[in-house]
Amino acid sequence: MSTQANAGSIKIYETKLSGTSNGAELDILPQIAMVSIYESMFTPTMSCELLMEDGIDLHKNFPIIGEERFRISFKTAGIDNIVTMDFDVYETELKKDVPEKKISTYILKAVSPETLVAIKKGQVSNSYNEPIHDIIEDIMRTFVGTNKPIKIERTKGVDTIILPSLYLFQAIEYLMGRAVSAETKNSSFVFYENQHGFHFRTIESLLLTKRDDYGSKEYTYDNSPAMYVKEAAGSKFRNIIVLNKLNVVSTISNMSAGYRNSVNAFDIITKQFERTEFDFTKKANEFISSDKNTTLKNSLKFFADMKNQIDAKGKQIFIPKDSTKTSEFLPTSLGSKMAFSAMFGDSVVLEVLVYGDSSLTVGETIKINTKNIVGTTERPTDEAKLSGMYLIVALRHMISPGADPLHHTAMKLVKMGAT
Repeated sequence: MSTQANAGSIKIYETKLSGTSNGAELDILPQIAMVSIYESMFTPTMSCELLMEDGIDLHKNFPIIGEERFRISFKTAGIDNIVTMDFDVYETELKKDVPEKKISTYILKAVSPETLVAIKKGQVSNSYNEPIHDIIEDIMRTFVGTNKPIKIERTKGVDTIILPSLYLFQAIEYLMGRAVSAETKNSSFVFYENQHGFHFRTIESLLLTKRDDYGSKEYTYDNSPAMYVKEAAGSKFRNIIVLNKLNVVSTISNMSAGYRNSVNAFDIITKQFERTEFDFTKKANEFISSDKNTTLKNSLKFFADMKNQIDAKGKQIFIPKDSTKTSEFLPTSLGSKMAFSAMFGDSVVLEVLVYGDSSLTVGETIKINTKNIVGTTERPTDEAKLSGMYLIVALRHMISPGADPLHHTAMKLVKMGAT
């Protein structure tokens, strides 16, 4: 008879440390107090921290010299696929001897192997005459040398680019700023790694493809006394244990962030300025929300009422342009790109802690249901502002080995749209 798993249960298959210099290998599970795995849509690679309680002096006997490879394989209860990740150790932090326990405690810091490869390559200069999405794939395959999957969103036009002396991920960041999507309207590109590989995508494309694709990832937060009884029972896999509201829409503070802007492109051939005005109130239908029940259009009255103030604080952007290039799309697209960034920064932002789920990863969507949310006045807040579809923009998997290993996941979530 099979035993029903409790919420947070996890199966750890491998925690192997490999020495790249001496070929040594060791299962370090008995020495690990906690594994933390970090992902972010705004960081090009993943990272890992190992909180160690070491009673066999790995530093001396393995030895640990900052050139090791750490591999972890795990899956949580009810998930079919085993997640396997490799990280390169680069630093030991906060080493402290505890004589009474005959152990040393310290943190091993590690990053995706591609991180150190990119650093070792140093600054790279190269010239291209091709679409930006092809340039980014070439950087990752040729220079970084990754064999992981890369999900690429197509960009418009053919760019003649001479990359100045930049580190590889700096070059990708530079290209993101120039990229204009061939698939979405506002070109809000991000470049990140998650457990499925690397992604060069716009936030819009993630919302369009993921907002109805949450599967069983529907979570409930209820701060009534009954909730804690349920939590104590440990049987509610999709309960939110902790919920913090970081931002519940503050449009005023973002008025000058790009909703209204002017792009002034200086043509280096004709020596003339070409001005492109962007007004959010006229382009709101080009912005999408996190789910079909959340709309951005309800905020148009606010923008109309605040038009004078927004116009007065409108951003002025100056960029170069070459009129001999027929495929230069950035001057007419940059205004929309900045406005989308402002709108995304003005979204509903939550931090939540849930029972671990090894299939959770950044760039995907989950559904949040809130019940009995109570504010500082002890009166229920407007639940519609918190419930809905959220994009996972950052997360931390926290795995605690032991006789009964436990897994929790902390996430930062963003919901485009306020109602």
